[in-house]
Amino acid sequence: MSVNCNLDKSLLQDLLEGIIDPIEKIVVEEHLKCCSECRRELSELKLLLWDLNNKDNYEVEFPDELDDIKEAILGKVVSNGGKSAAGAVVEAQKRTLASSVAFVKYIPGAKGGGRLIKKGGRAASAVVWKASKSFVKGVGKIIAK
Repeated sequence: MSVNCNLDKSLLQDLLEGIIDPIEKIVVEEHLKCCSECRRELSELKLLLWDLNNKDNYEVEFPDELDDIKEAILGKVVSNGGKSAAGAVVEAQKRTLASSVAFVKYIPGAKGGGRLIKKGGRAASAVVWKASKSFVKGVGKIIAK
């Protein structure tokens, strides 16, 4: 930009990206007609933007350690009995539910806790399903009011 040029450089970038206000666009275009420094700056910005958008300029090389990490992860999955990530999540949820059921056993007035532990995860799941179903009904009644 020349010494007496007071154009904001960010307006040039906004012009290139197409996010400039229409009035500012007119001002910038008129300014570019008489300011060679801003025209040069705009040309440099165009080249830079083109370089950034040209994906052929980027060559990604993956490190050799990445293959070792992949093999280690696959080895853990296979040694885990072939359980998927979803299977591991389900197992963790079952353990959490079993802990919750064990806790319920010690709450005064909660009679079903011991039965749930004896019946196992299926009974616990059924009780949780029934409780959540009752909860949804109750919320529906509250919303209806």
